[in-house]
Amino acid sequence: MASRSVISLQHLNVTVGSPPRTLVAALSLRIHANERWAVVGANGAGKTVTSSLFARRVIGGADASAAAALAVHVSFDSHRRLLRDEQRAFRESRYEQNVHKRATPASFLFPHLVPEDPEGGTRAARTRSGYKGYRPPRSRLSPLPVRHDASPRDEPLLAALEGATCGGAAGSLLRSFSLLEARHRPLHVLSTGQLRKALLASCLLAPPKLLLLDEALDGLDARSRRAALEAVQTVTTQHDCALVMVAHRTVDLPPSPTHALLLGLGDDGTGWQAGTWDALRSDFRDVTIRYDAASTVFAPPLNWTVREGENWAVVGGNGTGKTTLVDLISGENVLGYTQDISLFGRRKGSGESVWSIKEQLGVISTASHMSYSDFADPEVVALARANGFARSSGCVTTWEVVASGFFDSVGAYKELSLSQREAARGWIDCFGLADLVAPPPAHGGGNLAYLDASHPPEYVAAARRAAELLRPSQAAAAGRDFFRLSFGQQKLVLLCRAVVKRPRLLLLDEPTHGLSSANRHRLLGMLSTLAADPSIALVLVTHRQDEIEQLGFGNEERKDARGGELVQGG
Repeated sequence: MASRSVISLQHLNVTVGSPPRTLVAALSLRIHANERWAVVGANGAGKTVTSSLFARRVIGGADASAAAALAVHVSFDSHRRLLRDEQRAFRESRYEQNVHKRATPASFLFPHLVPEDPEGGTRAARTRSGYKGYRPPRSRLSPLPVRHDASPRDEPLLAALEGATCGGAAGSLLRSFSLLEARHRPLHVLSTGQLRKALLASCLLAPPKLLLLDEALDGLDARSRRAALEAVQTVTTQHDCALVMVAHRTVDLPPSPTHALLLGLGDDGTGWQAGTWDALRSDFRDVTIRYDAASTVFAPPLNWTVREGENWAVVGGNGTGKTTLVDLISGENVLGYTQDISLFGRRKGSGESVWSIKEQLGVISTASHMSYSDFADPEVVALARANGFARSSGCVTTWEVVASGFFDSVGAYKELSLSQREAARGWIDCFGLADLVAPPPAHGGGNLAYLDASHPPEYVAAARRAAELLRPSQAAAAGRDFFRLSFGQQKLVLLCRAVVKRPRLLLLDEPTHGLSSANRHRLLGMLSTLAADPSIALVLVTHRQDEIEQLGFGNEERKDARGGELVQGG
């Protein structure tokens, strides 16, 4: 008996933006239960938009509770929204008049086992205690109603959550993901890889009809990637689940895909090809596949010096402190002011200006990418504008993103000097990003308001022709909207932002996440150039040994960093 169809598309154009720009033309395919699809293509080919469309088709008009059982989409965007929603839930918890611990992996995975508030008991009892105002509805991201420092050893109310997360399928999955020890830590202090694994665990413990994994393994160490792929393979097979995986590397695909969808084909990039894995796998050669707030941050204490022109790789498993190390240097982690850290010859916290430090740093990380995505998200902008807090412009251009690197701001609020403008152009050309980033006309090209009847007709005609030449094409205009770019294209623009001021220290926290093979090669080639610059020190956080080798980092010195390693290159 043939398996049922989960998705059925007929001659559908996948578009983005307004006016709409076609990413995939006349897409027709069927996805059935138990099939495992690999979706591949270059950055900007439409992989994320297409996979999102799959989810919407399956969910249809289902309500929120039913939608989760039909389709789940694990991606950078779902990761970003989870952190944003968790922060909102914590802010609203002040109405409960209690000291709360933030939501944890345990409470996120088993929201029905969250205990009642021990201070007030039932909601009616809390109302009788005196508070009669607004109380936010409980969700799986609501803070736990226990002491902020509670643990299963001294808090009986956590017993149910402890039992659920340590036993059965959940315990086995969390152990294979190396996430069990972090089960009661607040979600917001988890590393990128740990939080991504919590998202994966959530959908694997309650498998939907359609599971969409969009670069979902980015941020996972090698062991966790293997465990995740094995778990995905097992769960989708046992639960009659259709799987769609978007990836740039074949090692991030399930062990045995059944089908493949190739995007970005043809002269205009809107072509596609779909078929069985065995029939299409040979074509892949031509397609770009490819906190706990304690004062002791590292135990034993980490002693590390980075000198001008040195290049370092920071490697290690999820949760070993790689991102914490970057945040201590950049100032994003306030515990840096309690540590013996000196930057550019001056101890942190000795009265130096934060901006004087930032102007010598270039940083790219998941957190900085999320900040800019939130800033550029039309949904967030509309909500803020309704509350009277938004900027007047709803669109954040890629030029603004690059230009903001000179000022270490999210958004550009100053005009660039001529030298800064030329420097930005130089980096854009160096990266080959002219198709994504175009500076605005130097003198407001295209503005013909000054023309009137006093000008000769031939002058007016010539001015209009010149203005037409200066007017950006529809494709260029679409590319200027940062939020409308693909994840990988956004990462390239953010890297350009990080280096535009030629920083003395460049901090790169897993910068190749979400990049196609071509763009990853281009980014690593640029980093090789920067690594050879004797005036720039480079610190690269990565899970990929091939990246360390490609950048020419040596193995002259290794030091432990809470389970990880610092690898110095020449």
